[in-house]
Amino acid sequence: MNLAQQLINGLVLGSGYALIAIGWTVLLGAARLVNFAHGQLYMLAAFIAWAAMTKLGVDYFVAVPIAVVVLGLLGVLLQGMMLRLVMQQNLTSLMIVTLGLGYVLQGGSALIFGGNPHTLPGTLARAKVDIGPLWFTWQDVLVLVVTLALYGVVWLFTQRTRFGSVIRAVAEDPQWLPALLWQASQEEALGLQDACIGTSLRHGCRSLVNFEILPQPPADRASDNPWPTWPKIFRVDYGHEEAAKRFGADPRVYSISGKSFDGKDGRLTGMRTTEVKFVGNQLQEIPNTEKVWKADLILIAMGFLGPEHHASDALGVAYDPRSNLRADYGRYATSVPKVFAAGDCRRGQSLVVRAINEGREAAREIDRTLMGETLLP
Repeated sequence: MNLAQQLINGLVLGSGYALIAIGWTVLLGAARLVNFAHGQLYMLAAFIAWAAMTKLGVDYFVAVPIAVVVLGLLGVLLQGMMLRLVMQQNLTSLMIVTLGLGYVLQGGSALIFGGNPHTLPGTLARAKVDIGPLWFTWQDVLVLVVTLALYGVVWLFTQRTRFGSVIRAVAEDPQWLPALLWQASQEEALGLQDACIGTSLRHGCRSLVNFEILPQPPADRASDNPWPTWPKIFRVDYGHEEAAKRFGADPRVYSISGKSFDGKDGRLTGMRTTEVKFVGNQLQEIPNTEKVWKADLILIAMGFLGPEHHASDALGVAYDPRSNLRADYGRYATSVPKVFAAGDCRRGQSLVVRAINEGREAAREIDRTLMGETLLP
């Protein structure tokens, strides 16, 4: 047998394994489930299609969907009777149960259908195509085409749909799952800041509101906010722009304060608020302005007041007037020898990219201190 024929046989055989691999990818990669009976279920579906064609006389293109439906119903039955309880325990239990299930399916199939290999009857399996010394059947072509088509469908689903992005996020980091579960219901979010607004929009929230206890700032500097003080003016960030474009209005609601959360059966359902105003320096509630907001997710942004001092107090590190660890930019050395500080604990609340940059630069200075010189960038 020549090399070209071997390649054709490998493509045909590999298509079957590729179909199994699609299921494994979804189960193990996204759902973090291990099903050692996956291949045996695939085998059982093939036997069901064979039995439908040979025993019942069903057409090839009817037998295959029948096998898919029967396996789907069997999966629902297994999930309800056995796997649901095991999944609540641990991964090891799931591995043992599905491994045992695989042996049961394999042995049971051998008893019912026999231990010898079977070929699906029909014109596709018999229709042989000869190209010189090479040959294949139209069933081989169909399997290869269906495999490629399913791979394309899975790729489009995971890359181009909202649920696909959720699956990829959870597959990359399972800790995303609790934050994404709220999308399954009303998908309404409250109390977001600009970065959270953008993230919530890209995760497909149905509505969102941004509460602010302070009144809306003016478009220009007020008389008590002269230059060179920080301009306390109304700003529109990228998250606000995205929300306004999608929902038709700026998501921010000013002069409002949360009073309590509503819930049912241990799940968040909403939040109660009241409008507020400042009388002098005192914040007062405005009577008869209480309102209930539906929500599936509430994020509270309390601001950054400075780093915690548990470790730094024990070391005797000096602080700057804003309670950050005092260390010069570029050197990152604190008042205590061989103790360095970088990122938010040194400069205050800032961007992640700045923290990464300072961390790399601090590593360079630490290397210089310990080794006397450094080759780090």
